[in-house]
Amino acid sequence: MSSRAPSCGHGRILYFGVVFGRPFEQELPYVGDGTETNADMWATADETREEIVALYRRAIAHADTTIAALALDEVGRVPWWGDAAVTLHRVLVHVIAETQRHAGHADIVRELIDGAAGLLPRNDNLPPPTSHGGWTTASEWSRLPSMPANAATRFLSIIEAR
Repeated sequence: MSSRAPSCGHGRILYFGVVFGRPFEQELPYVGDGTETNADMWATADETREEIVALYRRAIAHADTTIAALALDEVGRVPWWGDAAVTLHRVLVHVIAETQRHAGHADIVRELIDGAAGLLPRNDNLPPPTSHGGWTTASEWSRLPSMPANAATRFLSIIEAR
C-alpha cells in the first residue's frame, strides 16, 4: 500500500520534534539504525488506514505544540542538513512548501485517474488555452492596470516567442 501520510507525518515529527529538541511520544519503527532508507515513504501491508491517520494526527498535534511553545526566531539544528542552524520560521516555510508540493502531486494523480479538474464537472475553472500556448491573450495582459506598459510588452514578447 502506498501512502504519503507516513512521510508527511514523519517530516512533521522530525522538523518540529528532533530539530528543536522536542521528542515525539512514540518510537517509530522506520527510524533508527538498521532501517531501510526512505522506509517512511510507504505504509506496510499490516498498517491500517486508521493507524496511519491517527499517527498523522498525533504528528500534527506535536507540531502544533512546538509551534505554540516557541518564538519564530527560535533556533534549532537539522542533522540531515549537515547540522544546519535554522529558525522555527524557516522550518515552517519549508514544511509548508513540502506539504504543498506533495498535495500537488496527489492532485495530479487524482486528475490522471478521472481527467477532472476544478470543482464542477462542466466547469474546470481554467481559461481556454490561447494560440500562443498561454492561458491568456496578449490583450488581456495589456489591460492589467498594475503592470507598467513597457514591462507588459517585454513580458508578452518573451511569452509569444515560446
